[in-house]
Amino acid sequence: MALADVWKDLGKYIEVYIHQDFDTVPEHPGVYAWFYPIKLPSMDINDVAIEMTSVQNYDAKIKGEPSSSAVMDFNWTKTKITVTSTPDVSMNINADRGWEHVKKSPQLLSEFKKILLVSSILMPPLYIGKTKNLRQRCAQHQNGNLDINSFNSRFSKYAKEKNLVAKD
Repeated sequence: MALADVWKDLGKYIEVYIHQDFDTVPEHPGVYAWFYPIKLPSMDINDVAIEMTSVQNYDAKIKGEPSSSAVMDFNWTKTKITVTSTPDVSMNINADRGWEHVKKSPQLLSEFKKILLVSSILMPPLYIGKTKNLRQRCAQHQNGNLDINSFNSRFSKYAKEKNLVAKD
């Protein structure tokens, strides 16, 4: 097998589980990642952009949105500057016209929702971890029973603040 064929047989190397089948997660060591399931938040295409940008901005290490601060000399005084990312929801006119066509067709809308969900795997993972027991660790994350500082607690709080739609 050529090395490039690994992409054709990716399912042999990576397993995907959703909360409905967590009881089938293997009980052996491994690396895992949490991905946000992208869903259509409303019939406003700009809300999709806000949803995706908010998810991309989440940083598991800092427990929220990334930001950076620096102290600079400005007008003969020290000034602190903080920079954060802001969602850009500007759509061009062609995207708006295309969306109007998609949302009027039940078939196209259904396909769009599927494409959004599939594209979740192309987003940066929310969290990556390594464990000795994948099933046990998965349950800990899902239940948020580690402590108030668990990934589940941190992301749930962030998702609520940002009104993200994929709660399950």
